[in-house]
Amino acid sequence: MSAPHRLAERAGVLETLGVARPARERLARASLLGAGAIGASVALMGTSAWLISRAAQHPSEASLTLAIVGVQFFGLSRGFFRYGERLVGHDADARRLEELAARTLDAWRAEFIGPDGALTPDSQANHVRALAWDLVPDELRVQTASRLVELVRAAETHLGTGFLATPYLLPVLADAGHLNVAFELLFQDTPPSWLAMVVRGATTVWELWEGVDDEGVAHESLNHYSKGAVISFLHRYVAGIDLLDDGPAYRRFRVQPRPGGGLTWAEAVHDSPLGRLESSWRIDGRRLRLIVTVPPGAAADVVLPDGAAARQGPGTREYESGLG
Repeated sequence: MSAPHRLAERAGVLETLGVARPARERLARASLLGAGAIGASVALMGTSAWLISRAAQHPSEASLTLAIVGVQFFGLSRGFFRYGERLVGHDADARRLEELAARTLDAWRAEFIGPDGALTPDSQANHVRALAWDLVPDELRVQTASRLVELVRAAETHLGTGFLATPYLLPVLADAGHLNVAFELLFQDTPPSWLAMVVRGATTVWELWEGVDDEGVAHESLNHYSKGAVISFLHRYVAGIDLLDDGPAYRRFRVQPRPGGGLTWAEAVHDSPLGRLESSWRIDGRRLRLIVTVPPGAAADVVLPDGAAARQGPGTREYESGLG
């Protein structure tokens, strides 16, 4: 479901949403059958939490993961549904899908959130998905994020996520006010971690966190895209380039760099359908200097570390800020 949505969102190719409409309808009908019974919805749309580090696998996750992840992924898909139906002018269908999403969400919360607000199972991956896709109520977000940090610290500041949750781990931590923990995970160099691959001589991204073990034996693919999803954190949080919901094809985007982790500079570019946009910053003492380039026909909301904000039209502009 994500490919047509991403093409519309990032490239402005709305035709893909119409082509994908039958698939959206089939998944919505399948979800409707199971919205009141977790087991039924799992049978129709379940998937597993693939590629979690063996050391991080929660004991109860193997048996529950189909139920948890299947319904959680419908939580992600509901956003694709609403976005797609509205962009192609089907507001009534969008409202119907929102009602379905609410029923599915209620079923997930009743099954997997305890009276004390704790999630089942008590794993990093489960907490990441619940936060990333707004599955926990607003009043439980701080508790859920705090528990995620506790789980990271209990693993000696190592990640415990697989194929499905890894893309969201660092953004979830940053958005919850734990940017420092996100950077610590980014720069962790013992397994499981991104830099552990580099330490062991990797020139590509591995499928498994333990793609090459302590004895130097290779396992599974050593050229795989899944863990490379961390590049999104570098673009959206470190460089700060982030697409806004009301600006398909980067007609509107945000530039909000979030320095940390000892980094003193960062640069990123994105070749959008309207042209190249750029974010480049460097720290000089206690000041950050930021240069932003906006392509013709686009606008950027620039947010600096000290809280100052500006709307920038096409062209290149330089900003200066304290570090907040």
